[in-house]
Amino acid sequence: MNSRKRVILINSMCNQINNQRLDLLKLKYELIIRTKNYDNYWLIFVNMQKYLLLGSSILLIWSTKLQRINALFNWTKYGFRYGLRFFYIWKAIRYFI
Repeated sequence: MNSRKRVILINSMCNQINNQRLDLLKLKYELIIRTKNYDNYWLIFVNMQKYLLLGSSILLIWSTKLQRINALFNWTKYGFRYGLRFFYIWKAIRYFI
């Protein structure tokens, strides 16, 4: 009788472990589907990294020679900073509504 209970207990534990594995597999595929867009954007950014590095190097050399361009870079830097703040505020408002 004791061995029968033990076998039943082992079978129930194995079934529970199998169900947990299936749930994890389901959640894994759901996570992959949900993060698909972020993964695509990340791959685009990684592929563009060498071009961005080259472009920023050229802009750095060019901006040291021309003061008007340097003023334009300062303007875009502050505009980007404030624009990003407005974006985060808008995102928070949308989240709470």
